[in-house]
Amino acid sequence: MLKAVLFDLDDTLFDHRHSMLTGLTALQNKYECFRRLTLDKFETEHNRLMNEVNLDGILEGLMTLDEGRALRFKRAFSTYGVDADETVSYEAAGIYRKNYVSVSRLVPYAKRLLEELGGNYKIGIVTNNLIDEQVRKLKENKIDHLIDVMVTSEEVKTSKPNKKIFEEALRRLETTAGETLMIGDSWQGDIAGAYNLGMKCIWMNVYDEKCPDPKMAAEIRSLKEVKGIISDNYK
Repeated sequence: MLKAVLFDLDDTLFDHRHSMLTGLTALQNKYECFRRLTLDKFETEHNRLMNEVNLDGILEGLMTLDEGRALRFKRAFSTYGVDADETVSYEAAGIYRKNYVSVSRLVPYAKRLLEELGGNYKIGIVTNNLIDEQVRKLKENKIDHLIDVMVTSEEVKTSKPNKKIFEEALRRLETTAGETLMIGDSWQGDIAGAYNLGMKCIWMNVYDEKCPDPKMAAEIRSLKEVKGIISDNYK
């Protein structure tokens, strides 16, 4: 019997992509080298660099969050033939960050879904990010009161798909993997990580990709589909 629904936050409940594209557009407006490519291509390159300069180094104390952002954009400049010094790299990181936080919004139907599910299931979030950043998103979008449990990678010092972050969420929810449904947009981080522990899974396909394995997760393009899947499969 299903007792809890566990969500990823960024690009599952919170519209991270919208905030990111706002930040990247501001960088294109500021720096000529970033205007040489389309916004879609700039987004692809930025996502690659985010994975390259990953959160683990910050969690391990190897760099601060600001240093990580500056390094990401230094490498972005280098990709397009610009040898950016520390001042320019930090300037670009600041422009991106200012514009990212200026447009906080939820994925369509997110708040309504949380309200509808909350009466029947415990609601949790498991997210690869820092505590203050993710709490900000919940409060700004007025959904913090709808969440029973949130576990961040900062707290457990590891990131999805490591089983520790999922196990901590289950411990706080007081449910087993078999009683919990995971909903997320990252196949490797959210779906594979949760599935390997025995959770039921729903994959939020944000980038219109081919599903790696339909047996592992139901696939959705909108949160409006979630209640029907739960009703049909997970009662």
